[in-house]
Amino acid sequence: FATAAAETYAAADSSGAAAFSEAGPGWVGRWWATRRTRSATTPGWWPQQVQHPRNVANTVSAQLERMPTDGSVDGLKWDSDAAEGFREVVKKLPTDLRTLETRYATVARAMEAFTITLRACKAEVARGYADAHRASADAAAAAHGVRNMQDHDAAARAAANQANATGAPGTAPSIPQPWPGPD
Repeated sequence: FATAAAETYAAADSSGAAAFSEAGPGWVGRWWATRRTRSATTPGWWPQQVQHPRNVANTVSAQLERMPTDGSVDGLKWDSDAAEGFREVVKKLPTDLRTLETRYATVARAMEAFTITLRACKAEVARGYADAHRASADAAAAAHGVRNMQDHDAAARAAANQANATGAPGTAPSIPQPWPGPD
């Protein structure tokens, strides 16, 4: 869906209205019909996208567990101006990595929550599509029934007119037969 939406928006003007008006009515149904054989819950690529930030957060967390403590940094045997700079960077590294871990974990939780919402929305779209398909079939059946009624009415009038035109003078006029089917 994201690819189709991106292509639609890419073709649109700045307001985005052009793409939807050019697509015409029913474009969502046509688009969905081409994709309904795919997963009814999430696109195939989505689980990997959700898992990636979780993997990064877990990797950073594992690295934090193996990092030396602040006290062990002071025991480094390196004397120079660069060594002092290195010690300062190493002292800040756990805090920076903890921040990185927190951010990736937050993104992972947000994507996991979005996955739940995405599944619910896709299920609702599938139900809506099925309802629309049934309604379309019902409307087509009703239109067919109306055409049958109209055809019967036209044929009954033609038969009555023919009978009246060829009937003997003084005979009772022929009345068109009413529709025998359901209304």
